[in-house]
Parts: sequence; C-alpha cells; structure tokens
Amino acid sequence: MLFGAKKFCFLIAMQVPPGFTLHILEEAGSTNDICLALADAGAPDGTVVFAHHQTAGKGRQGRKWFSRPGSSLTFSLLLRLSIDELGLLSRFSLLGCSAMVDVLAQYYQLQGLIKWPNDVIVHGKKICGVLMEALWQGRALQAVILGMGVNLARDAYPPDVNLRYPATSIESEVGFAPQPLELLEKLLIMLDQTRKNLVTDDFMHAKNAQLAIRGEWVTLDENTGEPRRVRLLEIDQDGGLWVEAEDGTRSKVYAGELSNGSSSS
Repeated sequence: MLFGAKKFCFLIAMQVPPGFTLHILEEAGSTNDICLALADAGAPDGTVVFAHHQTAGKGRQGRKWFSRPGSSLTFSLLLRLSIDELGLLSRFSLLGCSAMVDVLAQYYQLQGLIKWPNDVIVHGKKICGVLMEALWQGRALQAVILGMGVNLARDAYPPDVNLRYPATSIESEVGFAPQPLELLEKLLIMLDQTRKNLVTDDFMHAKNAQLAIRGEWVTLDENTGEPRRVRLLEIDQDGGLWVEAEDGTRSKVYAGELSNGSSSS
C-alpha cells in the first residue's frame, strides 16, 4: 500500500487553499517518505500529506521527530521547482522556517526566529523543525519535499528525555493549542506567499532579519573535528552561513549544528 498508513481519511476539515491537493492520514510512518513516493508517481506541485499521528517522523542526520496524536502538526509538501528555482535548492528549508515565523507573528503574536539551518525557535526554544529532501532522476531534480513538524500542545514533546535543544509549543507560549488542520491552512497560505519572493535578493535579506543569535558567539559542530567557537554573521544568497572565528578569519559553512554552550543543538 502506497501510503503505508493505518487508515486513509477523505474527510477534510479545512479550506484547502488554491493550488494545493491535500491527503489526510490518521496515522503514518513518515509523511516525507509518502510524499516522495507520490512525487515519484507523478503527483503535482502543491501535493500535501498530513498525518494526525506520525510514528516515524524524520529529522536531520537520521534523527527522529517525536509526535503525539493531536499535539503536533506534521505534514509534507511536494514542490516541483520552476527553472528560476532550480539553482536555489538551499533556500527551501529557509522557506519553511520563514513561513512559520510569519504565521507565529501574524496569528499568535509570537516572535519566532530562524535557527540556521532548519529550525524555528521562540524565546530560545525550538517550536518547529523543517526537513527538506529531494527526488532525483540521475542528475535531474524531479521534486523537493518540505517536511514540517510544529509543537502545538505542551505534551508534543517528551518532558523526561534529554532533548538536543530545549523545546516549547504554541500552547506553552500563548495558553492554547491550535487545531492541526487550522494551523496547516494558515501555513500553506503563507508558504505560497513566501515562495513568490524566493528567487529574489530580498528573500535572503528578509531571512537574515529573522536569523536567531546573529552577531553572537556560539559553538559550531561540523562533524569534521572539534567544535569551534564562531560568531554568526549572515546567511549568504546560496544559503550558506558566514561565520567569524575567534582569530578574525571568516568562512562559509553549509552544514553543522549550532549551540550556545559546549554541547550540540
């Protein structure tokens, strides 16, 4: 069975924005895996896979995304890139983060910030993670899958484990948890609006304005040796992060983990 899900639900409890096709699952392993399969089968741009409960959600570098039914928003979005977008693959994780930051500000009066490369934090705690995966045919890019997980309720994350980065939820910040499909509708509209500016220089200028811990000294772990202390400068047009070392030299990194302390985030 393509979806690998316990039950496939056709009841849609939201207004699906124009340009999107929504698949709602009661339970699924990884919505990214399902979306990748749909992309391989020819599904169009704007295909969305939403799961009320994701049992095998994925994070970066093989990590798992913890999810409780109804306490998190977990979905994946299939994007077919235009010719102008093809050279800007590294911007798509920022697309998801930026849309979440804008939704938090507009609807919940929360100041979210982008924790490079793929998280959104509120008051120094992670509230949303983005996982971008690509479908290739040889050297030709077929589709981008943008997976997003958002903590809605206080019990969205286990309180009794050592998280790589402190977590929070919308309920913890504003006193109530939005319904998953309610937030999904808002996010899809914002993703569509933000994507229209993705190919412009203004897109990256705006993302730098949303960059967390910019100008601060942090620990950078690139998994290539000892972590090093760096100061965050800005995100480049190609999505790389410019940092300054303690000796004043500057370099651009494309992958790594940032933390305020000696442990990785």
